[in-house]
Amino acid sequence: MAEPNDFNPSLNPIHALRLEYGDVDEYDYILSDQSYQFYIDKYIDSPKQASKSIGMAILSKFAREGYRQRVGQEEAYLGERYKNYLDWLKQRLTNPALTGVIPAVYVGGTMVDTVQYYAENPELVSSQFYRGQHNGLPTYLENRTIPRAVIK
Repeated sequence: MAEPNDFNPSLNPIHALRLEYGDVDEYDYILSDQSYQFYIDKYIDSPKQASKSIGMAILSKFAREGYRQRVGQEEAYLGERYKNYLDWLKQRLTNPALTGVIPAVYVGGTMVDTVQYYAENPELVSSQFYRGQHNGLPTYLENRTIPRAVIK
């Protein structure tokens, strides 16, 4: 695969997107520079959206070319190229390892005061079962002791 001599993804955003999508063969570009520039200009505030749109544009071009072609002894099944690219694009958009996005972790719970309010409010119907029922005391009311480390 030939790359142009002035190919510099760190300085040229079009080259960076070409590298991101594997469109680096200078003799057979999938999209033109003008197409890349169109999406860069259209989504100037959102490079992530520009990148997704470029991926979809490449996919639509492959969908249009999804036929079987025979030249001499060689056969090209371009529908397979479309399916392979679609699978890769799905992985790229959903897999955090391929997108460079770190998955966010949600940590949540309930406050002890809120639980106590619902347990002691006479207007609310008490639940039939609760944790700690066998002791007759809900576990959130128990005084928990944390063992201290032995200091030498």
